[in-house]
Amino acid sequence: MIRVAIAGLGAASQTIHLPALKKAAGLALCGGSDPDPAARGAFVRAAGGGIRAEADLETLLAREHPEWVVVAAPPAHHRELCVAALTAGAHVLCEKPFGASLEDADAILAAAARTGRQVAVNLEYPHMPIFAAALAQAGKAGFGRPLFIQAWQQVDQPPGREAGWRQEGQTLREFGCHVIDLMLRLYGEPPTRVYARTPRPLPVGTAEIIDIVVLDFPGERAAVMVLDRACRGRHRYLEMRVDGEEASLRASIGGRAGLSVYLNARTRRPGMRLALAGGGRAWLETGERTRLLATNPVDAFAAATAAHLEAVVAAVAAGQEPPASGRQAREVMAVVAAAYASARSGEPVALEAGTPP
Repeated sequence: MIRVAIAGLGAASQTIHLPALKKAAGLALCGGSDPDPAARGAFVRAAGGGIRAEADLETLLAREHPEWVVVAAPPAHHRELCVAALTAGAHVLCEKPFGASLEDADAILAAAARTGRQVAVNLEYPHMPIFAAALAQAGKAGFGRPLFIQAWQQVDQPPGREAGWRQEGQTLREFGCHVIDLMLRLYGEPPTRVYARTPRPLPVGTAEIIDIVVLDFPGERAAVMVLDRACRGRHRYLEMRVDGEEASLRASIGGRAGLSVYLNARTRRPGMRLALAGGGRAWLETGERTRLLATNPVDAFAAATAAHLEAVVAAVAAGQEPPASGRQAREVMAVVAAAYASARSGEPVALEAGTPP
């Protein structure tokens, strides 16, 4: 069994990483660290089996000598914790975002290169069945090349209701990195230009209430992301539409249950459609015809993190670059940084491969 420790025992650890480690094959939790006594107590109770928690990562590393460390602390601590784990000889799976800045990401990558260890980031959405099915359609006969991507979130979730570091209200950094990662994977390359707006129609200081981001990709392809945290209507955690050369694809995270009656715009004949999914679904659309591709389990995030962690560990064991590697996660961070730069200036920001904005 491969020994895994967790640094940072807050909400992400309790709701995602602990359940994921219990699901992941060949991995065994050996301990955790967090300066908060309450977080340590909750972790020890949830972990069971005599698992201990320390106040600092250095003590944990010296006592347990884990082969992998999951860094689940707030982003401001990612750099110090990742570098400490890498220096101690452990590989690292870091929670998103990769760091508080591109400089943090570069420092972590430098430490990985110096120590000969690997670092990956928990951009786990591609391991959800619905997005795995979506990614499998790109370039496939019957769908063709992706031409246009739309993604949107509609939630009533102003920053004042968030806990921990999410109260800072940097929605693009906190959630947008998942969407951008999916867009880069669907197109198979980074964007060439980013234009963003972050209007703040409510008196919430510098917090992001609405994010509107337009990405230009090579070949005159484009993507649009709208994150709306002021929606008083129906909750939509993440909706995505991908228009291909031959068909369109829809993916939706979250439980769906509905019966819809529609009129075919071409034949004028009525139709009926039933949709049931506990954790989300993906389907293919060609005109009025739909075909279900995949559904998510109810515990979609923990299950996807378990699958991602298994894939990361297996890739490193085989001497390969892991999925959502630090290098790839830095590309996502560069797009996020460009979006913030564009929102500040009001102008589009050009991106070159491997060049920070």
